[in-house]
Amino acid sequence: MVKIILCIFLSLFFFSCASQLSNQEQLLLKTRNNLSRIEQNSIYEQLEKASKKKYNKHTKKDVMDACYQVLSLMDPRDSLFQHGPDIIVMKRTWFLSLGIITSISNDYWIVKFIDTPQGTLVTLRTISKGKDSGLFDLSIYPEELESTNLTIHQSCLLEGDYYTFFKRVDYMLGVEPVWYDCSLAKSKIIALGMPKNINRTCMFADDLKPAGVNQP
Repeated sequence: MVKIILCIFLSLFFFSCASQLSNQEQLLLKTRNNLSRIEQNSIYEQLEKASKKKYNKHTKKDVMDACYQVLSLMDPRDSLFQHGPDIIVMKRTWFLSLGIITSISNDYWIVKFIDTPQGTLVTLRTISKGKDSGLFDLSIYPEELESTNLTIHQSCLLEGDYYTFFKRVDYMLGVEPVWYDCSLAKSKIIALGMPKNINRTCMFADDLKPAGVNQP
């Protein structure tokens, strides 16, 4: 019964907001839309381009360290990490409580690092696995994430999320002089004409700043 109530509430909420969603949001949230196949492919191409960046003036280790620092500042109390030679996986758990109903989401941020002749290519994907429960579980179980080989079609991030992530990585590497906290990031992506939703990055996040952060 609890799950039924939650589903009805969320369905009504998303239905009421659907008309205000951008094309990217409609596509990623799987809401009913009138996007043509060409429009959908164009959006995925935009997201694919935004989801990767090549660094040719820094070592792979420096780039990996910068990405880890960025992720660790997002929501450290509710995040756990797994590291590999060419990958960082962060599991971030957040929940929405509506009285006795608690909807829990486990977001897996998967950052991969590929050596190329031109430098280190960084790719970001995020997949969300939600559940309704009264329990708050922060353990990482391998079976929860079937694969780290996600396509852009599976990733739930919008263009602004990718933009904010790489701006923060650039700051950690000394490339970008300004730290993009959630407030600044939202104003920048709106000015650039991107969808203003960066909920996967900022919703319920601590949004911590590095020591000595420089902001306008």
